[in-house]
Amino acid sequence: MHNKYLLILITLLLSLQTKATTYKSIANGNFHVGATWLGGIVPPTNITTADTIHIAAGTQVTIHNDITLNHPDAALVLDGTILSGATPKYIAIKGAAFYGMGDVVNFDSLYINTQHTVNIAGTKPLSFYKVHADTVAFSGGNILKAITSLHVSGPLVCGGVTTLEINQPTSTIYMRGGSLSEGATGIIKIAGCGELIYTPGAANTTTDIELNGPLNITIDVGGTDMVKLAQDLDISSGVLTLRSGILNLNNNNLRFSTNGDLNTSNGKISSASSSDIEVTTSNGLTGSLTFATGANTLRNLIINTTSGNGLVSLGSDLRVALNLDLQSGKVDVIDHDLSLVAGATIKNAGPFSYVVTDGLGGLIQDIGSNQSKAFPIGTITDYTPINITSKNNTVHNGIKMNVLTDVRDFGNSGSYISATQPCVRHTWHLENTLGSTDVELEVIWPNNIEANGFDRSKAYITMLNGHAWDKHTAAAATNAFANSYALKRDNIKDDGFFTVFDVNTVSVAHVVQDDNISIYPNPAKDVLRLTGIEYPVKSYIYNTAGQLISTELINNAGINISNLSSGLYYLKVESNKTTHHFKFLKE
Repeated sequence: MHNKYLLILITLLLSLQTKATTYKSIANGNFHVGATWLGGIVPPTNITTADTIHIAAGTQVTIHNDITLNHPDAALVLDGTILSGATPKYIAIKGAAFYGMGDVVNFDSLYINTQHTVNIAGTKPLSFYKVHADTVAFSGGNILKAITSLHVSGPLVCGGVTTLEINQPTSTIYMRGGSLSEGATGIIKIAGCGELIYTPGAANTTTDIELNGPLNITIDVGGTDMVKLAQDLDISSGVLTLRSGILNLNNNNLRFSTNGDLNTSNGKISSASSSDIEVTTSNGLTGSLTFATGANTLRNLIINTTSGNGLVSLGSDLRVALNLDLQSGKVDVIDHDLSLVAGATIKNAGPFSYVVTDGLGGLIQDIGSNQSKAFPIGTITDYTPINITSKNNTVHNGIKMNVLTDVRDFGNSGSYISATQPCVRHTWHLENTLGSTDVELEVIWPNNIEANGFDRSKAYITMLNGHAWDKHTAAAATNAFANSYALKRDNIKDDGFFTVFDVNTVSVAHVVQDDNISIYPNPAKDVLRLTGIEYPVKSYIYNTAGQLISTELINNAGINISNLSSGLYYLKVESNKTTHHFKFLKE
């Protein structure tokens, strides 16, 4: 009989223990002390049943251990104040509910992984050093602050009129596959935090409504995963680092202003024709604007560097659909092409605001029938624009222009004509990517690149035809603008290299035998000899790459070439009166 009653008592006690329990604070005190709680019943620090911890209004509870609520029907109700002890602890809401009406002091972390809506409709901000959020919605009207870092690995929705605030200069936001959304009326305020880092797995992430201000942003999502903008992004005093993956402008604008900057490694930008990129920093951007293949069109590219000489470089081809606005500063295409879509225009170009094209890349524009287009191009130091007019009703779709420093035998190879000959020390290159060519060229150059006594009063535009620079009718160059001059040449029917010679220029590739002076034998095996010249003379031999191979002072004995490899070479001979140029073949 006694055993029967004992069994009933045990069963009753067990059933009571499985019922949901509410642990309510009634006094100020430590979490683990019975006097702090109603009935003296101390709640466990790891809640695994449908229990509720209620920090009542007017009470202050100090916690010396981490608190975990690990049950979908458990809850933490905060109406009073909860303090962490000397060593900051964390609160983990795993599947449970969290209602914040009171105050939080000195806690290290808040970890939330719950399908519940987290209601923090109190009067005091809930401040944690770190907030970890995974699949959670906030509401209620209060402020949740993450002082040092916010870690987002799932959808985080800020609804109601709740504000999620991360605005400390040293704060960091880590996006690990999650997303931030302000919901219907919520606010996500991260205007002043230090860094936003999108780490691997953060595919198709939507940024928040106030992503601006002094903010460092690192996109590092790997592969072709992308981070999308929800609205315009202004990098005003931080750095946008594109480490991997794609930043999708998503029909929004990207601005670099004040002290903002760009750092590019393997990340790219995805853009369509409805987005602008505007650079209004002091010296341009450190990193290059690099676009994803097939997603490299901007509506406007606006350069307005406050130093007046800032530089923005391209890490890929770029197309501009409306305006290339060069208010102040340069765009360096390096080895890529900057193309203007049909109907797009170039605005505000000038001697300090132009497209640098001294690599393999160039500026590409369409030229309509009998239409003129300005190509504001140059090298990194010199503005050397070219104007092209379509002739005889010819339409040109895709005229590419670039300009190279120096003048060489074969346009972009061979010995350096500009080292010794009177000329304009740059070479323009025209390439018609589609269709036939029938144009007039007007080249413009500053007087500081006139070399070797160049006479602009008797000058002409020369074109490289095959392996020879041709001669053309000489004329006086006209004044284009301050310290810059211009010449025109009509009837250009083909792609090619162009530069400006005067009547005294003799190019190496276009060999001219001066009077009766010649070299023999040619081809030669061991010795080259000269006729019709007064000795002694100084000889210079160059290879086809323009490199100086040998220098020799010779008398009547000839020039020793026995140690040269077989092939084509160039010979420059200087006497007391003149300089002569030849080419020869070494057997």
